[in-house]
Amino acid sequence: MNDTLNWIPTKDSSFTKRKIQMGLDHYAITIIDKESGPVLKNILNGWRTIFACAPKSIELTGSYYTIEGEDWEGEYEKLVFEKEEIIEQLDTFLSFIDKIEKGGYKIYHFGI
Repeated sequence: MNDTLNWIPTKDSSFTKRKIQMGLDHYAITIIDKESGPVLKNILNGWRTIFACAPKSIELTGSYYTIEGEDWEGEYEKLVFEKEEIIEQLDTFLSFIDKIEKGGYKIYHFGI
């Protein structure tokens, strides 16, 4: 999912040298505005469509991590979510994008 966020044309805050970028800056402020809103909206709607097909409890594979003291042995995280919660959060975020598209609003992403 994270890779799809790199398709969004965004703007850096005035504190950085680059003004236009693709995706979310993980360590600084990223601005999502009227130009980037439609792309983000399409991505979120795609996610919503996919998760609407899922069972009530969704189990996803997360990042691979190693166990300290083990010789490079590790495992993937198991991430468990409730379908209704994911759909509700996506719908809320989509409503924010509707406000951006109507004009006068921006979303400021403050990194991870």
